[in-house]
Amino acid sequence: MGREDRPYPGNVLHMPYSPEPSTQANPMLTIYGSKGCTFCVKAVELLTEKELPFDYYDIKVPEQKDKLDFIKNQGLRTIPQVYQGDTHIGGYQELVRYLNHADS
Repeated sequence: MGREDRPYPGNVLHMPYSPEPSTQANPMLTIYGSKGCTFCVKAVELLTEKELPFDYYDIKVPEQKDKLDFIKNQGLRTIPQVYQGDTHIGGYQELVRYLNHADS
């Protein structure tokens, strides 16, 4: 699959499919990433493949500057950054471990 063929969300992506509704016990996943980021694309593909609902914000576009500021204020310097509700999961590798742990 070439870079041009990869599914890539626009500036903001909301995945409405949810086998279980997002609740306080099961809050929505959020990815903060950027179009040119390979691991951001992989995170989107992983959650899409697992049919998990998520919001995606491209922090490099001017309209999402508040999201970039949020990431910087957390002391984070790399993307993607993934959260479930208010809980910081981490980057792509941490997301994979988190989901593998949740599946077991």
